[in-house]
Amino acid sequence: MGWKQWALLRFCNKSFDDTLRLKFPNTSEHWGWPFEDTKDISTRNRIEYGTIEGKAIGPHEEFSYGQTGKQNEWAGMEGTVDVYVRTSTGDCGQKVAKIFYSCPWAGSNQFRITDVPADWHAQQWGADYNGDALGSICIEFKRI
Repeated sequence: MGWKQWALLRFCNKSFDDTLRLKFPNTSEHWGWPFEDTKDISTRNRIEYGTIEGKAIGPHEEFSYGQTGKQNEWAGMEGTVDVYVRTSTGDCGQKVAKIFYSCPWAGSNQFRITDVPADWHAQQWGADYNGDALGSICIEFKRI
């Protein structure tokens, strides 16, 4: 049931000098739960949002995590993640983008990138807006 609604988000940092960091603004409003990227979407090893937020995505590095609906429940999944430049102390610096993703049990899937400043470029590939799952989505970030 619920495992038909999922997305695997791959964050690709194409910048030369900037390290990126993810932050979840309101996890209490998320549907479903996050899972680690095991390269096998049938394996859903649950992880905590704090584990994801602690990751540094260095220049020319990638990081992936998934979000899934709850198994054996009539529920989809939905979430928001903000992308920031990581400061030298590990804190969040400049905001690079806000990403919203939704894969409801009934209705159309959604994926949006907003709040991108003029000195950054964010582009996505993938996303199935009509199927059960959003699927694998690559999001590239590059300072311009």
